[in-house]
Amino acid sequence: MLSKAEEKRLNELDKVIVEIMKGYGLNVWEQKFDIVSSAKMAEIIAYNSPVSYSYWAGGKGYERIKTIWRHTPVRLPYEVYFSPNRAYLCATDPLAVMMLTMAHVYAHNDFSKNNALMKTQRTDMTPFLARAKKRFAEYAQKYGEKEVEKTIEAARALMFNIDPFAPKRVSRDIQIEKRLSKEKKEHPDVDKKQLRKRLLGQYPFEPDRDILAFLIENSNELEEWQRDILHVVREQGYHLFPIMRTSLINEGWCAYWHEKVILDLFKQKLISNKEFDTFSKYNAGVLSQVRKGLNIYLVGREIWKEIDKTHGREKMFQVRGSYDSSQFVSEFLTDEVIRREKLYIYKKVDAIYITIPLVVDIIEETNPKIFRHALVHALRRYPLPLISIISSNYGNHRVLGLAHHFKEENQELDIEYAENTLQHIYYLWGPPVCLETQKIVGENETKTLLWKYSRKGFKQTIPKGKQLSMSKQLSMFLQKNAKRVP
Repeated sequence: MLSKAEEKRLNELDKVIVEIMKGYGLNVWEQKFDIVSSAKMAEIIAYNSPVSYSYWAGGKGYERIKTIWRHTPVRLPYEVYFSPNRAYLCATDPLAVMMLTMAHVYAHNDFSKNNALMKTQRTDMTPFLARAKKRFAEYAQKYGEKEVEKTIEAARALMFNIDPFAPKRVSRDIQIEKRLSKEKKEHPDVDKKQLRKRLLGQYPFEPDRDILAFLIENSNELEEWQRDILHVVREQGYHLFPIMRTSLINEGWCAYWHEKVILDLFKQKLISNKEFDTFSKYNAGVLSQVRKGLNIYLVGREIWKEIDKTHGREKMFQVRGSYDSSQFVSEFLTDEVIRREKLYIYKKVDAIYITIPLVVDIIEETNPKIFRHALVHALRRYPLPLISIISSNYGNHRVLGLAHHFKEENQELDIEYAENTLQHIYYLWGPPVCLETQKIVGENETKTLLWKYSRKGFKQTIPKGKQLSMSKQLSMFLQKNAKRVP
């Protein structure tokens, strides 16, 4: 824990850091810091919030983080920033590391305040989750912990099956009423009851990527308390989406500026040689190369340095305001940075070492153009495969029909993962659920697969009748609405 003298000094440095940031042109909100124990920091990281309802995966993540920290002699510095102006520092970090994380937080603050995508976040997520936590605890007492946990798990499996770039959502009833009115005007003698029934069978009238919203609005199986859980989880998905979409550009921005700020503090003799050495040690860990995977702090910072050197500070602020990570990499990740930082694509292969079968990693591709294209594609993808609901009455049996955006992703589904996801959707929907996807069977050749989950379990099935495949319906819609696909 910090002594009173250290707390006083940290508060004074806080003011200096803000002035340094403003001097460079950053535009920040007033920032509030809380210093918490390492156990509380692990909880905040695991649950993505300082306060949250309880769920199995969050608890598992919490225990995993604590175990890693317990067995890591010198761990990396951690901070957690929540827009607009709340941040948490770890009490067990050295004072010099707290200075690093404070500077890093202020850069997050600037990015959140000024980046177009980050501006779409809720600013009241923490109190929103605090109220949800209280309600969920009441649901557990009333309906049973097991059922509440099952609903939360199913909802969180679909948390990112959302549609952040869609126009404002219009409810099913309003859409049907508009079509009824139009049909009635054109055909006054139409049987309104029969027409409504037919329209309900045709819904949704266009592919719907927001699976949680669709289930909230249309499932006959859900109780109101379950709809509330789905609504809360969906709001979390929309809140976290901009963070994930900007992770590389955002963390790179913060790494770039925290280095400049700490160096300025050192030049002004506001931190000692020993503290600067401590900073350098931890900062080297933050920006170290990784053999497998991508260090977004390092790569992001290097790209920002290139922009500053090539285009100047004004261009940096323009990019910070309007780009996400995929656009950032596509336009500004140079061949020079890729080669200097030894960025490459690797793959796992089977190998034999003294008769012991192993899986080893080998470098598959070092061409900068191919690497950049692959990284842009990875950054543009969602955390989950893109899936759209095509029909709520597939095969005229109230089967929920879904289609995988195979052409947009050009990647096969993990069938085990698909089975688990369909099981969650089936639990929330009630009647059977079908998912249509593609399997690569040759060069430029694919085969349509249809998977079904029902009370009999998960199995591959065959489309019935001569109805247009759901994948073709999806492709036709996307061709007409190209701007809807980010």
